[in-house]
Amino acid sequence: MKKKIIGIFVCMLMIATAIPAVGTVTSDISSTYVEVVDQHQYDCPEFQPITSYEYEWQEFVPTKNNLARVEVYVCYYLLDEGYLYLTIEQPLGTVMFEKGLSANKLPEFPEFNWVSFGKIDIATTPGIPYYIVLYNDGGNFYWGGVMVNEYPQGNSSYDPE
Repeated sequence: MKKKIIGIFVCMLMIATAIPAVGTVTSDISSTYVEVVDQHQYDCPEFQPITSYEYEWQEFVPTKNNLARVEVYVCYYLLDEGYLYLTIEQPLGTVMFEKGLSANKLPEFPEFNWVSFGKIDIATTPGIPYYIVLYNDGGNFYWGGVMVNEYPQGNSSYDPE
């Protein structure tokens, strides 16, 4: 009986000391986390529609070892239904990250805005092409800038011909 009580006490002590340690590590990491802009589109005069169940992509070549966040200049139009999914792929077709946002979380056409799909946190290899892919699951969306203002080190799926 004494062995059971001692075992339970030791387990409770380990749990009680582990919880503050985990909390401390998390807060230390987040307090030292700094984002640095690698690439940015400054001008988005045109936009590409992403109609129901279709996708568009934009290539980028990172200069940093980690991708923390991506913002895309988007909006929904007609009906605020469906989801817009963002994936990071390398090579094209191999998904490293995926997250969707419902249309009602996005601005309504003709208003666009920079939208973040949250923290990504994936390791990248500088100089190798990666792809931001937006695909539509049942709504209607526009992606601003993807047509004529690709990232400085990349191409897009838009083909003007």
